[in-house]
Amino acid sequence: MKKVLLLIPVIILAFALWQCGNKATKYVGSRTFPNYEPFPSGYGYMDTTNLEKDYKAVNISAIREHGWKLFIGIMQPANKIDWPVWFTWPNSIDAFELDSVQHQLGLMKGGRTNIASLIKINRSLSNSPNVNIPNTPNYNIAQAVINKYPHSVSGGNIIPGHHFISNGDIMIATESLSLEGYDWIRDFHLYTDTALNKLYKTKQNVVLPARYIVTKHMFWPVKANTLCALPVWDTAYFPENDTNYEGYETWKRFVAIDPTNESKQDSADVTYLYHVTISPNSTTPVGPFTKRAKVYPINDFYYHKVTQQDWNMLDSNDQATIMAASYWAYDKPFEVGDYLVTIAMHINTKEIPTWALQSAWWSDRPNEGQYSMNRPTDVKGVGPWKHYDLVDAYGIPVINGQLPVATNPYIELVIHPRQTNCNNCHIRSGFPSAVAGGMDSASYQNPDCRDLLKKLEFGQGCLSKYISTDFQWIIPDRVNKVN
Repeated sequence: MKKVLLLIPVIILAFALWQCGNKATKYVGSRTFPNYEPFPSGYGYMDTTNLEKDYKAVNISAIREHGWKLFIGIMQPANKIDWPVWFTWPNSIDAFELDSVQHQLGLMKGGRTNIASLIKINRSLSNSPNVNIPNTPNYNIAQAVINKYPHSVSGGNIIPGHHFISNGDIMIATESLSLEGYDWIRDFHLYTDTALNKLYKTKQNVVLPARYIVTKHMFWPVKANTLCALPVWDTAYFPENDTNYEGYETWKRFVAIDPTNESKQDSADVTYLYHVTISPNSTTPVGPFTKRAKVYPINDFYYHKVTQQDWNMLDSNDQATIMAASYWAYDKPFEVGDYLVTIAMHINTKEIPTWALQSAWWSDRPNEGQYSMNRPTDVKGVGPWKHYDLVDAYGIPVINGQLPVATNPYIELVIHPRQTNCNNCHIRSGFPSAVAGGMDSASYQNPDCRDLLKKLEFGQGCLSKYISTDFQWIIPDRVNKVN
């Protein structure tokens, strides 16, 4: 890591000179962000002196408290709109949109590119290490969604909208960026591979600013006036060294979400999972599943009730993403008055050079186990954050250079084996990248880097064949290929 850090002044200078030579101007895509709110004060963000001290001292309890505060802060309600703070931020669709001149030059045809589901991507990998996915689910888009949004479906995937990205399953994803992160990508043209190719030729790494924040947030659809199923994670489901597919479709326990907050039932039967089959060439259905589940009021979740104004704000791709999720969950359309509930979220910040990575998810047993520990007692934040668990991944080895298992079960287990670590994954991000994991390309499944829990140092060993994109997969994953 020291070798990379020594290059930072040179890299920034090179970027600045290249920037001036190209006379770049700030571009805000197809829309501006009048409701943007920066990360709120009072939640420890950019308290870098203490964070670096705690990192060096391996003060895990303090690091976890910091992660909790970041999650609580970014989930606070925005002042101008009835959404959380993160919803006011630009997202990866904004950051990687080509400008009008580039569109006119024909560098991007047919609007935004569709993003294949992560399940589909991993299924295509022929040389993935430690991943066994022969029976992964295939989410078939309901015909009702295709009929209503024919221009939003391409190649069996839903084209990203202005606000939401289809995860290829029930989870409704958004990748949000701080304005400083968005501006850096736009100002240095990291939304096209022209900039990355120039850096690669001179073996210079991407270095992002200290106030760069990126989040990945997952909503789950909930129908109004009826109990709705949500599968919940339990560490006892599978052996820790299991490499089989462990996505939420395989989980054994459900809860029933009560959107009215008025149910008198302690438990009820709930059903979910439609239009899902095993592997792309099989017609064998995965669901639907019906199970007895404990009832939880929606107030135990962060949630948003979708109004007519909200629905009108969303573009057709956003609506198609939400609608498909509702059909997969309940075989019913999503309607105005229904709810979106937060089930999982990554919050990654560049507060320290080695990054601060943390991820939260909803739990029906939030006071049990290591992921419930070190909740802060000195923070004032509205919302049911105490009903969520949190994992940290700051790259601190446990023993013999091995990192602890650190995954968000809702996000990672539909794409990765459980025995992985966020830091090990994100330090691999680089350019050129190859989804299929070529020997000289950056990829989570790179066969040169088979140990998914090893503490890696960028620029060394199996990471020496490509340039770093500074822990950011969205840069090589979303960059537009124009060369």
